[in-house]
Amino acid sequence: MTHLSRTWGRVILPQAFRTVIPMLGNYLIQMFKDSAVLSAITVIELMATAQAIGSSNFRYLEPLTMAAGLFLVISYPASRLINRLERRYAPQH
Repeated sequence: MTHLSRTWGRVILPQAFRTVIPMLGNYLIQMFKDSAVLSAITVIELMATAQAIGSSNFRYLEPLTMAAGLFLVISYPASRLINRLERRYAPQH
């Protein structure tokens, strides 16, 4: 291993990784919201379907709560993972 690769791996990359963790977490959650869930259901489609189900029987609470629960179940673990990474790679004072 050369001096440059050791410096890069032990000094530069850890500092860069600490800096980009919050941005990567925000990007991950935004990608989840903007892209397809399970390659079939997007946020807009899911909310429209929940609203259509609610309007068919005039009960909006249940389908909208289920839609919110689905996104919570998927996005909360992602945010916890990012939070854990931020704490693990936080600069030591």
